[in-house]
Amino acid sequence: QQFVEARTWVPASVMGHNAGGLLVRSEEEGLYGFLPLSQMSPGLRLWLANLEKEEELRRAKPDAAAAKGEGEEQEGDAKRAVRLAALAAIVGEQIFVRLLSVDATSGRMVMTCVEEEAHPEDEENLRQAKRRVVSSLTEGDVMEASVTNVAPFGAFCQVAGLDAMVHISEITYRRLSHPGEVLSVGDRVKAVVTNVDPAALRVALSIKRLQKDPLLETLDELVAASESGVVAAVEGNIPLVDDVCRMLVRGGEVEAAVPGQRVRSSSVSKEFQLFLSTESANGFKLVARHLDTMQEVNVTTSMPREELKVAVAGIIAKLAKDTSVVQP
Repeated sequence: QQFVEARTWVPASVMGHNAGGLLVRSEEEGLYGFLPLSQMSPGLRLWLANLEKEEELRRAKPDAAAAKGEGEEQEGDAKRAVRLAALAAIVGEQIFVRLLSVDATSGRMVMTCVEEEAHPEDEENLRQAKRRVVSSLTEGDVMEASVTNVAPFGAFCQVAGLDAMVHISEITYRRLSHPGEVLSVGDRVKAVVTNVDPAALRVALSIKRLQKDPLLETLDELVAASESGVVAAVEGNIPLVDDVCRMLVRGGEVEAAVPGQRVRSSSVSKEFQLFLSTESANGFKLVARHLDTMQEVNVTTSMPREELKVAVAGIIAKLAKDTSVVQP
């Protein structure tokens, strides 16, 4: 009862669900109760609505409908199934709740995560609870995040009960037109904390920083081999490779830049991309990629790796001004 009167907010884990809401437990305070749909915060309701949309789209696919026999479901049954699937997707997540009431006879606890205008202290109490979680986070922490919404500029997530954002540039190393190409509401992803804003109680995340940087990949890892194990060679040079070679030598610190083998690639890029790959006996290997092919560029130089990276970036920037197929 003291938690009801104090209006104390606590972090809680979602342990289960039914058609009416979520079962939550706060290990910190030893509370276990029910969070009805009517007591969900606007943010949680939006998350649930987005999950329901994803589930409806999934169930609308012919193969999914046939597998579950959903074509014969009554409308009410179908809506209930969608709601249950969406609630199930939140199980395992952490949210912030406060104890709304306790049944004196059964001891049954009802939770809420709604801030009431009649009690201004709710907002501050909730902020204090979130501050405790924020203070435990540092840049570099690897967390599991759940995607709650997808926008043109990035993905909104929940991590440890906090609002988080993965900017579109931090989702993957390849260029995206929209985050929805690789992420959907309900996805659970591993991400690294890149920024913690204690004032706004928000967290910035990166998914791609846990992936292998293409700049460090070798040509052998990037090209696709045929079933016989023989790499499919392609005649001629990738457009702009000759320009890159000329510009590198023109800088004066590169003795030679020679196009190497061109092969089919396991990935496709609409833009011309240039990666600094591995060291060689006399310098470095660059890897150029465009459409479905890749090509080595053998660079003879005594330049340190970091200086060559700067030179390559400068060339890409110059080419980008003259062509629309270059990715800086």
